[in-house]
Amino acid sequence: MEDAVRSVYRGERCTYVLNSGAKKNKIDAVITITNQFVALPTHHPVKLPKAQIKGVELYHWSWMYVVTQATLLLDSGEVSSPDQRFILEEVLRYLGHDSSGITRFDSMNREWKEVVAKVKSGAPLGKASEEVENTVSSWHQEQRDLCLVISRKLGRQVKQKISKVHRGDPVQRLKDDADLLVKEKKLICCLDIPDAAADLDITADLTKRTITCSMRLSAPQDKIRSTARVNWLLKQLNKAATEGMYVKAIRPGRAEETQTSLASLLADGNALETASTSVVPSAFEVFYMADLGARFSGPKVFIEELEKAVPHFYQEVGQKLRAWVAPPPKLQRRDPVQVMTDEENDEPSQVVADGNEKH
Repeated sequence: MEDAVRSVYRGERCTYVLNSGAKKNKIDAVITITNQFVALPTHHPVKLPKAQIKGVELYHWSWMYVVTQATLLLDSGEVSSPDQRFILEEVLRYLGHDSSGITRFDSMNREWKEVVAKVKSGAPLGKASEEVENTVSSWHQEQRDLCLVISRKLGRQVKQKISKVHRGDPVQRLKDDADLLVKEKKLICCLDIPDAAADLDITADLTKRTITCSMRLSAPQDKIRSTARVNWLLKQLNKAATEGMYVKAIRPGRAEETQTSLASLLADGNALETASTSVVPSAFEVFYMADLGARFSGPKVFIEELEKAVPHFYQEVGQKLRAWVAPPPKLQRRDPVQVMTDEENDEPSQVVADGNEKH
């Protein structure tokens, strides 16, 4: 009820700004800034009738988005003016102070603990229920905040990977993710990290009460044997922390998939082999699993553990992985056409009846 009252108040304020400010002064775009997170600037946290925003583009930034963009701008060295750099540094210093009122997303919704308990007991969840919608909404905010956290740690812009449909329709995104939570008891997220070997997938499994971070790579196609393909991967991970790390071998068609711990695979390169199939892996999935147990249901603990797991996985595995690239073709010693021509010229001459040679 409290959230609904806040939403109505924000909606009234937005309507006032749009009608009394933007439209009256012929301003074609309005940006609102609060502590609330959204997946994209075009996804506004306040739902307004289309008639209210007709003729005016409405965007939303979180304060942490502003802080992140300013940080990346300073780190990039693109601010060449000493005065502008000083002003931006001072703005960041102010925004970073506790009294500024800027907050990160640090806790799931109030119903989180109850939702996790229902999943554990097998009680049904309603995809249109307030508890499910609030849980998914909180997850969406955490995804955005997580992107900003990783962006600041890497000094590069990390983005959420969102389908084209969901980019244009945040309401449909909420419905689809609520449906996934109800059916599969999972919350998922995909991060697009610049120049990384693969997307970083994150799954919060409410049934197992685990957080999983994973990346999937195609196996090198120029290597025929399974052991050669496995060794290609292990060379990249031989210095990675192994606790909680696993590797899955993915094989084409209906061939069996196998998985083992990274520690076991480093000790025995054949640990992914099985007697029931001789099909070589077409891809590998490397993943880190954090088993939280009872702590999973803590609204703050869940966020804390998630924001530990993702950077840990990326540091130990993600930044070390390199995607396989087909080697360039090798130049042959001789032109095949010239070889054929030489062979034809080397054919023995034939003698005709009159004794003359026929070439």
